[in-house]
Amino acid sequence: MPSSGVRQAERKCERLAARLAVEEQYNRKVEINRALREAQQHLDGLRAEASASPEHQVKKRVALPGRGTSGGARVLVATNKGGRWFFVFGFEKKDRGNVSATELEALQAIAADLLKLSSVQLDAHVEGDALEELCHDGHE
Repeated sequence: MPSSGVRQAERKCERLAARLAVEEQYNRKVEINRALREAQQHLDGLRAEASASPEHQVKKRVALPGRGTSGGARVLVATNKGGRWFFVFGFEKKDRGNVSATELEALQAIAADLLKLSSVQLDAHVEGDALEELCHDGHE
């Protein structure tokens, strides 16, 4: 069952499509068509997020000095919510609003692949510089 956010976005697209169908003034049609394209892209992103496995990918807001969380960064991590956490992607909100549905799908595939790796495989990837291990609080 779609989330309420997906349902709201679907209704918005339906309303815009209906307005576009009856609008006669060209400049308003252009404006409505632009809004409809944006709403459809937003809907695609919501659908992709809704299909994401919550056990594989987590999107976190990170506060940056002087900007708080809303003006900060977004970090996508892959996790089994146990001992394995992988930084997958990060971006500042001032640089981009979100990841696209295509990017999200690729990031989800990366997350799933990382979580399937054994300890031996992870060590090999770290030694081969394909992955970098980050430690905190003096723990390795």
